[in-house]
Amino acid sequence: MKRLVQLSFLILLLNFLPGSLTGGTNEPLREAKLKLLLKLLTVNQNSRLTEADTVRIEIVYDPSDPASNQEAVDLREIRLLDATHLLKDYTFTLQIEPWQHFLFQKRPVYSGLILVPGKHLPVKNIIFYAYRHHIFTMSLHPEQLAEGVAASVKYSRYGTPQIVLNLKAVAKSGAKFGPEILQMVKFYHAN
Repeated sequence: MKRLVQLSFLILLLNFLPGSLTGGTNEPLREAKLKLLLKLLTVNQNSRLTEADTVRIEIVYDPSDPASNQEAVDLREIRLLDATHLLKDYTFTLQIEPWQHFLFQKRPVYSGLILVPGKHLPVKNIIFYAYRHHIFTMSLHPEQLAEGVAASVKYSRYGTPQIVLNLKAVAKSGAKFGPEILQMVKFYHAN
């Protein structure tokens, strides 16, 4: 229940961000979206996380794409817990690696995977590998939902943040969210 209240509060808080933060690649917006996805990860009912656990997140990017490289560098700079105490129940570690390193790990120990788009990023292979190891996939870019990512955050035309879930991808990852969470999110539907 505590996690649900924190997630609801974070969504409410993001609704009151200044309009200038609801577009572009503004750093506070990126950080807010990342925090919202990480909070969603902690309310996964099939997660074996306890509040004493360290939540390990892998951020995968395309080293051959300058934009993907830059976003990975930008994500490295984010100080997740400096700005808010909403995630204080967990310790998060972010590992940032090129996709080639992620795909060739023998025993991944990650709770979540954040994909950074890139021209040569083999998204289908990465997602298949992640689901085989029950790793929840996320992206700061909602267009990646069409490629099989389980969760993202987008802003409505009114500037309000919305978690968007790809239910097929959520099921493949083994994640499960209660009805109270499912009432707060939007659902991705393939065209």
